[in-house]
Amino acid sequence: MKQPIMLKLLISYIIFAFTGFGIIITITTTLSYRYFQTAEEKSMYQTANRIANEYDVNKFHSIYDYEKIKSTVTNMAPSDNYVWVLDLDANLVFTSDTSKNAVTKGTIDSFNIDDFNGNVSTKNKFNSYFNNEMFTVICSVTDNENYNTCGYILIHKATSSITEKSSGIVDLTIITGIVLLILSFLPMFIVILFVYNPLRKINAAAKEFAKGNFKVNSIEVNSHDELAELASSLNTMASQLAEREEYQRKFISNVSHDFRSPLTSIKGYIEAMLDGTIPNEKYEKYLNVVLTETNRLTKLAAGLIDLSAVDSDDIVLFQTVFDLNSIIFDTVSLFEVQCQKKGVLIDLDFDSEIYEVYADKDKISQVFSNLIDNAIKFSDNDSIIYVHVYDKGAKVFVSVKDTGVGIAPDSIGRIFDRFYKSDTSRGRVKNSSGIGLSIVKEIVQAHGEDIEVYSELNKGTEFIFSVPKKGANVK
Repeated sequence: MKQPIMLKLLISYIIFAFTGFGIIITITTTLSYRYFQTAEEKSMYQTANRIANEYDVNKFHSIYDYEKIKSTVTNMAPSDNYVWVLDLDANLVFTSDTSKNAVTKGTIDSFNIDDFNGNVSTKNKFNSYFNNEMFTVICSVTDNENYNTCGYILIHKATSSITEKSSGIVDLTIITGIVLLILSFLPMFIVILFVYNPLRKINAAAKEFAKGNFKVNSIEVNSHDELAELASSLNTMASQLAEREEYQRKFISNVSHDFRSPLTSIKGYIEAMLDGTIPNEKYEKYLNVVLTETNRLTKLAAGLIDLSAVDSDDIVLFQTVFDLNSIIFDTVSLFEVQCQKKGVLIDLDFDSEIYEVYADKDKISQVFSNLIDNAIKFSDNDSIIYVHVYDKGAKVFVSVKDTGVGIAPDSIGRIFDRFYKSDTSRGRVKNSSGIGLSIVKEIVQAHGEDIEVYSELNKGTEFIFSVPKKGANVK
C-alpha cells in the first residue's frame, strides 16, 4: 500500500513532538517538586529553630505553661503547619493540631531520632497520625547552659501543598507546551509548501515522462535549492527527449523518403524494360540511370552507418602523420568526370608544397570529398571552385569556395543539422540526403577542430575546416 511521504513526515513529527513534550513534562514535574520541597524544608526548619530557641529546659516539664507555648507556636508557625513538641522520651508535650482526630497526648511510638539518619526532614513517617501524606522537619531543643538536647520540635505539612505548587508550574508548562506544539505545526506547512508540493509536481511530471509525454508544462519550483535544481534538470531532460523524439520522427520520415525515391525510380525503369515500354536499344541508357540510383542508395546507406556511429559516440580515429596536400590532390581527381560534365574547374592553391598533419587520413578525405561534392553540385555550369590550403600556428586550414547559388542567411545556422535541406523548392539539393554535412562536422570536431561556413545568396559559399599539424597533438 502506498504511503505518502507527507503522512510519514507527519506521523514522525507527531511522535517526536509528543515524546519530547512528555519528557519535558516529566522533567519539569520532578524538578519543580524537588525545588518546592527544598524550599518548604528550609522554611519549616527555620520556623522550628525559632520555636526551639524560645524555650529552655524547664519548659519541657509537666508544669510547662501550655498556653504560652501555644501562643508562641501560633505567632511563629503558619496555619498549614502542624507543630509537635516532644521530650526526650517521645512524649507529646504540645501539638498545634486541633482537628477532631488529632493526637493530643501520649507517646509518639513511631518517633525515633535515629530514623532521621542525620537529616532534618522525612516523608510519610507520621502519616498514621494524620489524614494526609505528611512531610516532616525536625529541630532539636538544647539546654542553653550545657547544650544538651532536651526535646524536639517537629513540624508537619501535607505533601499535597507542595504538589499543588508544583502542579501550577507543570500546568503552566503544559499550556506553554500545547501552544508551542500548535505553533510548531507551522514548519510542517512550510515543508508542505516548499518541499512536498514541489515533490508532487516533480513526481507528476516524471510519470508523464515515463509515459512518453514530453510536452507537459515545465515544472515550476520557486526556490533556490536542490529541488529547484532537480526540476530544472528534469525540464532540460524533457526538452532534450522531446527534441530527440522529434528528431527520430523526422529521421524515419526523411530516410523513408530518401530510400523511396530511388527505389521507385529503379522499380519503374525495370518494370518498363520487362513489359516492353522501353525498347532494347535504350536499355543501356536506363540501366545507367538504375546504376546511378543504386549508387545513390549505397551512398545513403554508408551515410546512415556513419551517422549511427556518430550517435553512439563510436567514431574511432586512426590518427597518423600524412601529407594533406596529397590527399586533396587524390580526392579532386576522383571528381574529374563530374567536373567535366558541368564544365567546372577546381583551382588548387597551396601555401606550402607539403603540409604534414596528424589526423585520421580516411576521415579527413571523407570530409574534403563531401565538401567538393557539394561545391560541384551547387555550382553553376562553367564555374570555378577554389581550394586554398594554408597554415596558422599549429593548424592547417582548408578552404573550399564555390561561386554557386549560395545559402540563405536563415539557413546557414542549420545546414549542419541532420536531414536539413535548404531551399529544396529550388531543387538545390534534390540529390542530397541531408546527412553529409552533419557527419562532416562530427568528424572535424572528433579531431578537436572546427568547421565554419560563409555564404551569400547568388555569390557562393565557402567552407573552412582545420586539421592539427604534425607534432601539435603528438606526445
